[in-house]
Amino acid sequence: MKELNTLKKYMKDARYKIWCTSSVWVKAVRQGAVSMSESTWYKYSKKLGFSKDRKKAKIKRKRGSYDASKPNETWHADISQHKTFDNTIFYIYTVVDNFSRKIIAHDISRTKSAIIRTKTIKDAIAREFNVTISNQPKLDLIVDGGTENNNKTVHQFIQDCQISISKKIALKDVSFSNSIVEGSYKIMKSYYFRTKDILSTTIKEELEFFT
Repeated sequence: MKELNTLKKYMKDARYKIWCTSSVWVKAVRQGAVSMSESTWYKYSKKLGFSKDRKKAKIKRKRGSYDASKPNETWHADISQHKTFDNTIFYIYTVVDNFSRKIIAHDISRTKSAIIRTKTIKDAIAREFNVTISNQPKLDLIVDGGTENNNKTVHQFIQDCQISISKKIALKDVSFSNSIVEGSYKIMKSYYFRTKDILSTTIKEELEFFT
């Protein structure tokens, strides 16, 4: 009981309030106040509720996006820049399905282009939809605010498309980000491209393999 009372004294001491449990135990041992082991100190600190008070509160993180209820309900489109080992800059275009997280269309170019952006959306539609007069699906397309996504070429295609496409700009027209598509770029660059020397002559082949 004498050592438990000492433990209470140290753990309640305002000078050690922000210290972790193990640091308070070390202080008590060095001052010769207790002889109990660290595990015993932890055990009784937990039983007496001192350890709980020192735990940092979990921060509720804001969701970066939202989850679609089925495939081809919401797509995310974006481009990412990559410099090859021989110092050539390429732009990688992708369209990602929110529900499956699958890259359903991609392309690569040395420039940012509304035509290529439109082509990837066309390719995704041709691959994922079988459009008939009696079946005209609706689709939300989430993009960033870049000019390659928001231009006359893209807008005209959406207007004339057999699919009812509602294009929305992330963090502007909707409250969530475009992190779904950005996640695929992170995996590609951090866990695939980084493991080898990607050259301007091989990047298209490597992209095909990755997707």
